[in-house]
Amino acid sequence: MRWSTLFIPTLREPQAHRLLERAGYIRQAAPGRFAYLPLAQRSLHKIEQIVRAEINAIGGQEIRLPILDGKGAEEIAAAIAKSELRSQKQLPQIWYQIQAAAIDSFVFGADTSGLAAAHHRMCTHCSLHCEITDTGLVIYSETGEELMVRCNQCNYAAHLDLAVSEASGPPPDPEGDFAPEEFSTPGLKTIASIA
Repeated sequence: MRWSTLFIPTLREPQAHRLLERAGYIRQAAPGRFAYLPLAQRSLHKIEQIVRAEINAIGGQEIRLPILDGKGAEEIAAAIAKSELRSQKQLPQIWYQIQAAAIDSFVFGADTSGLAAAHHRMCTHCSLHCEITDTGLVIYSETGEELMVRCNQCNYAAHLDLAVSEASGPPPDPEGDFAPEEFSTPGLKTIASIA
C-alpha cells in the first residue's frame, strides 16, 4: 500500500494518549474506548500471528469464548472442559483465545512450562522483557499502568496488590562462647558511650 493513500491522521500536539494518538494509530471514541486505525490494526495482526504461531507450536488450539456477565473466560473454559473432556486420553489440552488485544490461555492436564516458554518466545520476538509470575504473564515497561514488585535474590515477581512475602528465619547464632565477660569502663555511664 502506498503511503500517500494510507489513512494515518497524525497529531502534532500531545494528547492524553500521546504517542499512539500522535502517530496515527488510535483515536479516542469514548472515555476509555479507542478506535484502532490502520497502523494499529496491522500491528495487532502481526502480534496475533506471533502468538498463534508460538502457541500452536506447543499444541494449542484457538477458541472464542463469549463475554458473559459475572463469568470470566477462565470460568467458562473450565466449565466446558469439565463437561466435555471425559477421559485421560483427551488430555492434555491447551486452549487460547485472542480478544480485545489480550490473550487468555487455558491448560488442562499438562504442566504449564511449555506455555511459559512460548510466552517468553513471543515477548523475545517482539523485543519485550517479560516474566511469568504467580498472577500471569507480566511485560515490563516504563510506561505501564500497574506496579510490580520483584525479589532480586529469588526472582519472585508479582503485581503489587497480589504480592505475598515470607518472613525469613532468624539469623544464625554467631560463633563463639557466650559466657559473660567483664570489661573495664572507667568514666563511661551509658551503653551508648561504651559502644
